[in-house]
Amino acid sequence: MTDKFSAISLGETLDESQAVVIPCECASSIVKGQIVKANNHVDNSLPKVAVAADADAAAIGVALKSGSTGDVIPVLVSGIAKVTAGAGGVTLGAAFEPAANGCVEAGTTSGKILGRGLQTLSSGDTGLVLVK
Repeated sequence: MTDKFSAISLGETLDESQAVVIPCECASSIVKGQIVKANNHVDNSLPKVAVAADADAAAIGVALKSGSTGDVIPVLVSGIAKVTAGAGGVTLGAAFEPAANGCVEAGTTSGKILGRGLQTLSSGDTGLVLVK
C-alpha cells in the first residue's frame, strides 16, 4: 500500500480547471475517492450515485467528497483524480474499470472501461488516473 502521488489527497483532482465535475445525490454512503455509478434518476432531480462494484457498466466517475444518503456531492466525470487500486491493480497507460469497494483495476471488460492509469498501481496503492 503505497501513495504514488503525495502532492494531493485521495479523491482530489490534479487540475480543477481541466476537470468536469457534476453534482450528484448519494443513494447510499460514499467515501471520497471511491468510483461511483449512476444509481437512479427521477425527473427534475439530480442523478443519484452509489459506490461502483467490479466491472460496473454504470460507473460514471470519482467522488470528490464523502456523503451519506441524500447528501449532494461533486463527482469528477472527466479529468485526473487520485484513487485506490483494487486487487487487479492498474498499469501506466492501460485501461481501468471499477473494482470492488469503489476501487479501480485493470480494464478487461468491454463497455466498462472508465479511463487510463497515469501511474502503475498495485493492490491498495493510491495514485493518479485519467477519467474519460
